[in-house]
Amino acid sequence: MTSFLRQKDVDLLLNTTATPSAGKIMRALQVTQVPQRNYDTVLFWVLNATQFSKAVLMKMGLPTGSRTPVSGFCALLLKAEGAVRGRRPRLRGEPYRVEVRSIDKLGSEFDRFCSDQAHNTRRLMAKRSAEVLRWHFCPPGNRRPANALCAYTGKRLVGYVVVRDDVDEKTSLRRSIVADLLVEQDAPEIIRSLIKAAYECADEHESHILEVMGFPSVIRDALMTWNPYSRQYPSCPFFFRAREKAIQEQLVGESVWYASQFDGDATLWP
Repeated sequence: MTSFLRQKDVDLLLNTTATPSAGKIMRALQVTQVPQRNYDTVLFWVLNATQFSKAVLMKMGLPTGSRTPVSGFCALLLKAEGAVRGRRPRLRGEPYRVEVRSIDKLGSEFDRFCSDQAHNTRRLMAKRSAEVLRWHFCPPGNRRPANALCAYTGKRLVGYVVVRDDVDEKTSLRRSIVADLLVEQDAPEIIRSLIKAAYECADEHESHILEVMGFPSVIRDALMTWNPYSRQYPSCPFFFRAREKAIQEQLVGESVWYASQFDGDATLWP
């Protein structure tokens, strides 16, 4: 947590399974939906149009025999529409050098960066350090591998993104998820450099889509230049409750929050 709010002051700070029933349960427990705008809207890019189309058609209940020809046609439409709308993350030049780092190899440089960002912000966010990220993303028996992509200007670390891979067991859709992202002074250029690198990393891992959920509007706005697709959760998946009324009142403003999936519990499970 940041210095203005201690972790022990918050009774409940979590992501939930985003279903209407889960939302009703949270409201019954008198917890509050995170005030961060559009937290429940997932931004995503399609990397494999054919597999994505097959997964969508499966969820729609299209018979197995019809999926292949229909998905092929849908994939052609998606590719054409994506080219026209300029949906693929691209940059003119490479202002920042981005390197892939294994999370279990992050060290003191990463700790200094996270400490500096926490010191310079007045927003509520989970503690970040090499040790915390290893505990969070690399538990024993982990089935969802994750990597950190670190952005540098010269030799100085200026931001990172954690990309976590997952597979939908029902549709076999392979997803890469932006589980965490932090950059110096919320600089849009660094954000875009990291998301472009995340897209390329997801493509190398043969994922079918790249997803971003949560984060403050300054992060999301930096990505809109690439016209991502979006989908809505049936209910907001992030709720909180503070121990004291005065603290609860501090948390009702959007500017107080830096809520990502990492800051809740959505990316904890192995």
